[in-house]
Amino acid sequence: MVSEAWIDDFGKWVILDGQNGAYWGFGADPMSVLELQAALSDGRQPTLLAADGPMKSAETKWWTTYFHHVTTTGATWAQPPFIPHFQHDVRPSQLLVRAAEDVYPDLAEVGVQIDVREDAAALRFTCRHPFFIGYAIQQGDQRCVVDAADPVWTLPTTVGSHTATVSVRTALGDLTPQRLIFRVVG
Repeated sequence: MVSEAWIDDFGKWVILDGQNGAYWGFGADPMSVLELQAALSDGRQPTLLAADGPMKSAETKWWTTYFHHVTTTGATWAQPPFIPHFQHDVRPSQLLVRAAEDVYPDLAEVGVQIDVREDAAALRFTCRHPFFIGYAIQQGDQRCVVDAADPVWTLPTTVGSHTATVSVRTALGDLTPQRLIFRVVG
């Protein structure tokens, strides 16, 4: 069993192997379970990188068999076909899903809803990051920060096309900016 954690600095989920104090990767870049499954499906063998250096492929190759299917909180997915077998025993699964993206949220993703503030159009932001503290909106050279308690940004009223970016904010910094394009008509 391994764990996977969202690492804000990488903007993605990363496999963490606590038993070996290691992570899977090509070079120094850590991989997510999805990336590891894709590499194995393509016949590429990543390295298990421990604190004292890469582990030998001969020692770790059999561990890759553990990644033919993955179970996370509430769901299981596999590179087809799914075989409900683990270490010589038939095992139950969580809900079988077609695509891991169904249960694998991008914690930098920003959702938007339409809101109204003082008779003006506004956007209310949402995200899945469990430790977000708000959002940062960058439009041209103007930066606006909205708090998690009231994540609403009043849209500019200048007629024309507008582009901005919205980032989920955490105590450790802003996550990957998401592009926002909108148009104000008169």
